[in-house]
Amino acid sequence: MAASLDDAEAGRLRERDAHRDAGAGEHGRDRILALVSHDLRSPLNGIQSWAHVLENRLVASGVDDALTAQALDGIRDGIAHQVRILDDLVDLSAAWSGVLALAETRLVVADLVVQSIDRLAAIARDRDVRVEAPPPGGEAVMGDERRLGRAFDHLITDAIRFAPAGTGVRISITREGARVVVRIRDDGDRDASVGGATSGAGIGVTLAHLLVEAHGGRLHVESAEVEGNTASIVLPAPPGDVALDNGTAAAQPR
Repeated sequence: MAASLDDAEAGRLRERDAHRDAGAGEHGRDRILALVSHDLRSPLNGIQSWAHVLENRLVASGVDDALTAQALDGIRDGIAHQVRILDDLVDLSAAWSGVLALAETRLVVADLVVQSIDRLAAIARDRDVRVEAPPPGGEAVMGDERRLGRAFDHLITDAIRFAPAGTGVRISITREGARVVVRIRDDGDRDASVGGATSGAGIGVTLAHLLVEAHGGRLHVESAEVEGNTASIVLPAPPGDVALDNGTAAAQPR
């Protein structure tokens, strides 16, 4: 009996130590992400400031230097991309820690999707992939516009990357009971992708999962060799919305 009690106590001590070590590991990870994000912003701010100086000098000179103007555009785009990555790291850390604060408003989902498509137009054009936007209006959700927009950015980017050249990415929005479902479909084959890359590589799709879950939803990605790939984002409809016969929703009178 004494041996059994000793074993049980030893087990509890090991479990306590494991929880303590896990907590310390999570705290260390979050601190590293915060420090990296903070430290990388300073040089980016410097690069952006010098880019403005060069742009002003170019304008003041009156010289039509297309190559320099193109280079400045590339610098600005690169800075904006790096800032978005740093914002993603901050959100990733907050979501992992369960402290992500959402500024929720009523959002029309099709508007968010179209905005993402517009932001990703250059990527789609470079890869010769058509992105078919859903019809305007329709379903709404309660959510943080920037965070849900980033989730759509990452998932649509993922679909564009895996879609073969000359094909399309199709996006639909439907009402299914008390849920709004966004489906992003492409014709790619993730198993046959170059270099063995898989859907969700990097922080993009991982962050999308966490952002969707923070909104009370869920994200599921399916891959089929013949039918391609489908990312399904399921979000709760706003309280008080009722589904209509055509699948859209309207707010109930109050």
